[in-house]
Amino acid sequence: MKTPLPALLALGVICAAEETAGAAVTDRYARPRDAELRRKLTPLQYAVTQKAATERPHDNALPLGKAKEIYLAGGCFWGTEHYFKMIAGVVDTEVGYANGVTANPTYKEVCTDKTRYAETVRVVYDPGKVGLRFLLEMYFKAVDPVSVNRQGHDVGSQYRTGIYYVDPGDRPVIEEAWRAEQARHAQPLAVEKLPLVNFYAAEEYHQDYLEKNPHGYCHLPAALFKLAREAKPQN
Repeated sequence: MKTPLPALLALGVICAAEETAGAAVTDRYARPRDAELRRKLTPLQYAVTQKAATERPHDNALPLGKAKEIYLAGGCFWGTEHYFKMIAGVVDTEVGYANGVTANPTYKEVCTDKTRYAETVRVVYDPGKVGLRFLLEMYFKAVDPVSVNRQGHDVGSQYRTGIYYVDPGDRPVIEEAWRAEQARHAQPLAVEKLPLVNFYAAEEYHQDYLEKNPHGYCHLPAALFKLAREAKPQN
């Protein structure tokens, strides 16, 4: 019987390897490119096999294939990730670089302002517990949507705001939330709303940064984290 790809990945044949631009070959298996893995696996399968390297504990409340994802750029991704992790219904997060013009960017390269990448958080959520519209409402509470290439004290194109989607069916919800936010401002919104072109995970020390460094820098006020913890998700 032929073993399906997700099962092979779960065996740990490739999941311990770091992301590389090409295919890292072992004596048993040729590692697919990251883009191919994201296309063939569900968001939860990708998170388990490529990020966690082992299946994380769960209560079986979210069957494989039921999770959805949205990519949100909201300034420095340290605070933005911490904010979304606290919202009920969010099942996984990952910080990285989205919609740029180079391959496999490093943090140092992104900071040159030449790669056109935005510091972005990949938000995986259970649509049975929290809806995209609610997540976008929370997103707009955490950004200055009229500021161009700046959030808080952080300045540069990597700190621009943006909503990047992988499911075309999400576009109407995004447009509705964007128009509702625009109605609150006299200036045009600076928030991009585009399909996700590419996304590269940031270096490991950036992942869950504020959990590793509780007193680390964050452009978001503590009151927003309290808001996220106490939010009443709607689906």
